[in-house]
Amino acid sequence: MAATWGSATTAGPTLHEVSHTAGSIGGPTESRLVSLRDSHTSMRPRSYRWRMSQVTRKGVRLDMKRLLPLAAGVSALLLLATAAGASTARHTVDLATGRVDGHSILGLSTAQVAAILGRPDFRAGTKSRPRIGWGPASNFELEVLFQRSGGSLRATTVVFERGPVVDSRAGSLLIRRPPELQSILRSRYDGSLVLIRPYKCRQSICTGEFAFPRSGVHLTFGSTHDRGTFLSLWKPSA
Repeated sequence: MAATWGSATTAGPTLHEVSHTAGSIGGPTESRLVSLRDSHTSMRPRSYRWRMSQVTRKGVRLDMKRLLPLAAGVSALLLLATAAGASTARHTVDLATGRVDGHSILGLSTAQVAAILGRPDFRAGTKSRPRIGWGPASNFELEVLFQRSGGSLRATTVVFERGPVVDSRAGSLLIRRPPELQSILRSRYDGSLVLIRPYKCRQSICTGEFAFPRSGVHLTFGSTHDRGTFLSLWKPSA
């Protein structure tokens, strides 16, 4: 069951409610304040009122000229910040060792994984086999699966489904179709990996599997009808 984070907010009174309340408890209403202002201004000489109106109008025009470039700059910064927040994170992997962003993830606890990859956006699965992930749960970027081992939950699988995922030898991985990815991995990791299962389609899912004998890491890659290329790094249970 996905867990959500957030804080409850309480809506304050609207501007209309504040104005209405101020008038109902005996305070000056808006019309009364306007009449007081007009009567006070009318007692000043006409020439004074004319000079003040000119200063006010010029001041408003001058302020608007100064504020327009500033407002445009603020809008541009907000757009850049929104675009940066909406973009997916770039992850680096070492397929031969299973390291993600320079860290060994497999075998770590949920707290250790979150400390490395950041606060997860969702939690799912069961108590004995939980999952935490980043990005929308229905279309995540990265998900880590856990399984109980030796009395504690440990990461057993790291799954990538979206976003830039880059390996130093094979380059960007998820932008490639699975048959192309299989060919590239065999050529770039020649002699250090074994093709356990060639890429093949079975009903609605197509997968293939490599293994790196030296580290014990397995790599499953493939695609589905409604999504692009995915890959997962995992180790067989002891």
